[in-house]
Amino acid sequence: MVATSSFAAPAAPVSIPVLAAPLPKGAIVQTADLTSRTVISTQVFVSTVQQPAQAIGLQTTRALAAGVPLSTLHLRVPPLVNRGSVIDFTIQRGVVSLKGTGQALEDGAAGQQIRLLNPATRATLVGTVQTNGQVLVN
Repeated sequence: MVATSSFAAPAAPVSIPVLAAPLPKGAIVQTADLTSRTVISTQVFVSTVQQPAQAIGLQTTRALAAGVPLSTLHLRVPPLVNRGSVIDFTIQRGVVSLKGTGQALEDGAAGQQIRLLNPATRATLVGTVQTNGQVLVN
């Protein structure tokens, strides 16, 4: 028979970044927005932001309160393309490429696929957002 202890190790205090003031949905987290707070390690989850660098430069997906642990579930990479914006796109078929201007039907960060409307043909296209903010349709 193996003896096991029913005593758990005491929870250790951990310092995590939190917002110094509330931020609205769509705000970009800046260094000045953050302060630190000490919490018990049992209050830190996998999605909890544990270092300021994990949040700085990201966009809030909803309004966030001050002093509350930040979650990666409520932050995202800011889109390069915003829904409704006019964007340049390229349709690439082998060695032939066609360039045009369309309207983004959804937000998109670099590497994400988005839908866009070609106003000349009223066709909906799907393309990948490039790092320069243009969309490549394959």
